[in-house]
Formats: sequence, structure tokens, C-alpha cells
Amino acid sequence: MRMRNGNNNNNIRISKNNPMQLIFESITEGIAYVVGGFICSFFIPNIYVSVFIVGIAMHVLAELLGVHRFFCKNRCIRQI
Repeated sequence: MRMRNGNNNNNIRISKNNPMQLIFESITEGIAYVVGGFICSFFIPNIYVSVFIVGIAMHVLAELLGVHRFFCKNRCIRQI
């Protein structure tokens, strides 16, 4: 970060979402993980392994579908 007038500038915004949209997106993502975990638990009884695999699968799926690119392009800003 740049120093201005000897002070550290911490004025960085990482999202242009309003709070309600952020809550909605978080709930939607949480539901997707719960559904994925529920499905995975039928095949893998160990909860820790199941959660780990669901996390990897959801991340790879989001990359393949372009979800991360969409959010970086349309939701994130950097203000210094």
C-alpha cells in the first residue's frame, strides 16, 4: 500500500456489493455446500474427508463454470 502523509492508507474496498446481496450470495453458497456434503456423505462416511472433497469439488466446479471470473469482473473493485 502507498504511504500518504506518513500514514498507512487502509482505504481498500474489495466488493461493491450491498450488504443484502452479500448475505444472499453467502446463503446460496452455503446451501450449495450443504447439498454437496449431503450427497457426498452417501459415498464417503468420514465427515472430514467428505467436507474436504466437497470443498475441492465446489472450487473446481466454480473455476470451470467461470464463477470466480464473473465475481472478480463484476463484483470486486480495488480502491487505493
